[in-house]
Order: sequence, then structure tokens, then C-alpha cells
Amino acid sequence: MDEKSPGRGKEYFTVVCDLSEKTVEWVGDGRKSETLDTYWKKLTPEQLESIEAVAMDMSGPYFASTVRHVPNATAKIVYDRFHIMQHATKAVDQVRRDEQASLSRTWGKDSPLARSRYLWLYSEENVPARFEERFEKLKKSELRTAKAWGMKELLRGLWGSKNKRAASGFLTRFIRSARAMRFAPLSKLANMLASKRDNILTYFNVPATSTICEGLNPAIQQLKTRGRCYRNREN
Repeated sequence: MDEKSPGRGKEYFTVVCDLSEKTVEWVGDGRKSETLDTYWKKLTPEQLESIEAVAMDMSGPYFASTVRHVPNATAKIVYDRFHIMQHATKAVDQVRRDEQASLSRTWGKDSPLARSRYLWLYSEENVPARFEERFEKLKKSELRTAKAWGMKELLRGLWGSKNKRAASGFLTRFIRSARAMRFAPLSKLANMLASKRDNILTYFNVPATSTICEGLNPAIQQLKTRGRCYRNREN
């Protein structure tokens, strides 16, 4: 399940997808716990019992609703890796913002971080060729941003762990290292990972992700575009 904004502003839909059939199962208005309750109540006890995995972001309302309705839900909820890495990328960007603010007072426009915002959003293998030389120097520097980016890239290795035990050890070491760096955004990331670790590691019991939902979002957007406009949210 995932949230989808039907337009500008802070209004959202909740989209529930079938991971096996790769289809949209249900769309609800809003992203509150009560929104998802409506979906779960449509299912029979047998259908709820048969659910093997529920992939979601780390939304408290979605988690609470699922636990209320799905038997043994805490062992079936998988926090999606895409959303976890989104949090890690945001942590890197905040480290960059803080460091750039400090450097610009001394270096001005010549700050080594000037005009580098989007470079730090790339994964290592996706850096465009035209930026490779500059980014190679930046990531090998002593910049705090470079160290934070390295930690973000390290976290990607979690899902390549051989089994749950190995993943648990990996996550423990990552959290310890992130906290030891004493960068506020990384410490916040580490605390979040520590508080959510059980359902991050559930992936190694039921390897589900909400990639299907993410992939359907552009299709939903295309329908909106092809429809030219809709008079109201219901349509």
C-alpha cells in the first residue's frame, strides 16, 4: 500500500495493490488509519487470514490499521526498502544543507559544495558521466556530506544480506556507526531504523516491497492526464 496525491496540496489517496496480480485492489480517500480500516473491513476473516505479507512505508496510521485487522500482522508487515532509502537520502541532503550553510560563510560561491545538491541524490552507479570526475573528488574528500553519502550507500547493502541473522547484525553495526558520526540527520536516521528494525527485517521472512504500487503511480497519473481534468475528487 502507498499514498498518492491526486494533485497539488496536502490531499492524498491510499492505494492498495495486489503484489501477485500487480493490480490496483482499492483506492481510499485520505491516508489516515480510518481510511485503511475501510478496506480491511471489506475482506472476510478467511481472506484476512490468508494474507502473507503487507508492504508499506513507515506510516504509523497504516501500521496501526493493519495490526487491528490482519491476524499476526506484526510478522507480516514489511517496511519497504524504497521508502527507507528515501529517508537515508533526505538525511544526506540535510547534512549537505547544514555544511553548505557553514562553508558559504567562508568560501562564498567557491564552496566545494556549491551547485552539488543533485549529485548527492544519485546512487554511485547512476552518477551521469558528465559529473563523474567532479563527484569522484567530492566523495573522496573530508566533507561531512561525503561521509554521510557513503553511509547511505552502505545502507543499500542491507537487502543483499544472506539471511535475517546477517541482516540483523548489519543493521546493528550501521546504527552504531551512524550514531558515532554525530551528524544530527544521521542520528535521526539511526534512531528511526532502530525503532522500526523488526519490520525492516521482516523482509527476510517475506521479501515483499511496495514497488508495484510505486510503479502504478505513473499509470494513475497518466489516466489523470488523459482525462484532461476532473471536476471533483470522486470522479
